[in-house]
Amino acid sequence: MLAAEAALLAVLGVVALDLVAHRHVEQLGGVNVWGYRGPVMHRKQAREIRIAVVGGDLAFGWGVAASEALAPTIRQFVALETDKPGRPLRQVTAVTIAAMGLAVRDYAGWIAHYSSLDPDVVCIVLDPVSVRQQPRAWPLPERRSLAWKMFGYAPILPLVLEEKGILVHSSALQTAGSVAASIDRGMARLVSRPSTGGNPAGSEIGADAYASGIEAAVRSAQAVGTGVGVVIVAPLYRSDEDARYHVAIQRMIDAKFSGDRRVQLVDLGDEPDMYDEGLRLNATDFSTAGHLRAAGYVTPAVLRLIEGQS
Repeated sequence: MLAAEAALLAVLGVVALDLVAHRHVEQLGGVNVWGYRGPVMHRKQAREIRIAVVGGDLAFGWGVAASEALAPTIRQFVALETDKPGRPLRQVTAVTIAAMGLAVRDYAGWIAHYSSLDPDVVCIVLDPVSVRQQPRAWPLPERRSLAWKMFGYAPILPLVLEEKGILVHSSALQTAGSVAASIDRGMARLVSRPSTGGNPAGSEIGADAYASGIEAAVRSAQAVGTGVGVVIVAPLYRSDEDARYHVAIQRMIDAKFSGDRRVQLVDLGDEPDMYDEGLRLNATDFSTAGHLRAAGYVTPAVLRLIEGQS
């Protein structure tokens, strides 16, 4: 009995520490307890305009603060246009529900997972296909966790401990973070069903399968609610092989959503000034300035969808 009580107290203590860690990092490079960037969203209000940005690394905004990523930047631009004299005041909010390392085939399920956020517009931001990055040791949110798989809770304490250990040169902190993560992931594997196939994340994907994944994501976004608008944001060209993926996106839209004004395409690859090296932190990730410029191209499409919902 005493052992059970001690174990329960230990678990509660770890959860409390994890909540504290979340509060310290959710506005920076981390995620909140439910796995998306920034603070936990309030319940949607009447006449509120809510914009969601979904995708992988590019949409997540690795390397910039939560407030500097694409979603909050689009929100700022939209708010400037909607808050005009003579117009009824409407609150504009935005949420980044992207995940580092998320494959296109998983976008639809990810959107469904966060459907309770009730967005009016979903921006599906695609990573460049030709960029092959090594998987990051700590995907965010941590989808390999037992807490995530069972409750949708995204633990972050192990990552914070490990990074703090590296910063202060403490092998004890690094080891504590690494051991805690290993135990958590090991327990998750015990309760998870084995994979039934499919391409592993980061593996080669054909243009048709890529377009099919995007179509499924659009359908999932539209299923969130009546009249939900979708903006597909195609990435920059990084090599000659990228062209066939951009063509596949356009063909899919023409075949599946022709005449549907709720589906908009913004191809950043067609914008010459998006190729400025100063807009990127590396081959994939935008800097703060990159998110700002990309938001300038995405915002008009978002505004068209909002006006169509009025």
